[in-house]
This record gives sequence, C-alpha cells and structure tokens, in this order.
Amino acid sequence: MKIYLAARYQRKDEMAAWGNVLKRFGHEITSTWIYGGEEGLTRPQIARLDLNDVARAEAVMSFTETAGTAVPRGGRHVEFGYGLALGLK
Repeated sequence: MKIYLAARYQRKDEMAAWGNVLKRFGHEITSTWIYGGEEGLTRPQIARLDLNDVARAEAVMSFTETAGTAVPRGGRHVEFGYGLALGLK
C-alpha cells in the first residue's frame, strides 16, 4: 500500500524511522519530505510537492500532537484533509 505520513516537520526523523518500518512490511511511502529534498524551495513549491505526494498515496497516516501542545496547527492537518477529500484510507 502507498502511504503518506503527515506530521509536524520537526518530527521528520521520527517519520523517516516509521517509514522504514512500514517499508519492511512491503509498503511504499509517498512522503518525500521525510527524506529531505525540500531545501531551497519556496513554501508554495513545498505545499504543491506535499499535496502531490498525498495524491499518489492510497492512505494517509496522521501523527497528531498531545492536547495543549505549543504547535496545535500546521500543514499536516491540510494534508490529512486533502487525503480525506480524495477518499484515501
């Protein structure tokens, strides 16, 4: 299954580790942001890249934060909503 991992950018290393675990079980990770490559891109370019990655997936895994966190908002919510709108698992 093709899976997009949505999380805070600061959790990139953790998501790469989850991605590696999922790959061992035969899944493909479409979240290119967790492996780098966004350096030098503008925010609109990054947003387009991330939404294209969501569109290539069959499912979205959303990694939320605990209640009361200092960063309750973020692109991860948009990515999850986009996947929901596309009918992904």
